[in-house]
Amino acid sequence: MNGLYIEVDMRLQQLYLWEPVPDGDILLRQYAVSTATNGAGEQNGSYGTPRGRHRIAEKIGAGAPLCAAFKSREPTGEIWTP
Repeated sequence: MNGLYIEVDMRLQQLYLWEPVPDGDILLRQYAVSTATNGAGEQNGSYGTPRGRHRIAEKIGAGAPLCAAFKSREPTGEIWTP
């Protein structure tokens, strides 16, 4: 495997950013995430979180304010307050 990769643990609702190295992978970052309420699901229209290997093809939110809220990949105009 070449380059950085991410792993999502749906049970723990965590995303891990890994860097592969010869002696084993190094955890660089860990983030809380929210996956689908419907759980895992690969069928189109299931509204589930798909499992497996995926390639990031497009970045949404570039240029959006920090903590901007999105729905269906479109900004809502709301800013989330932690």
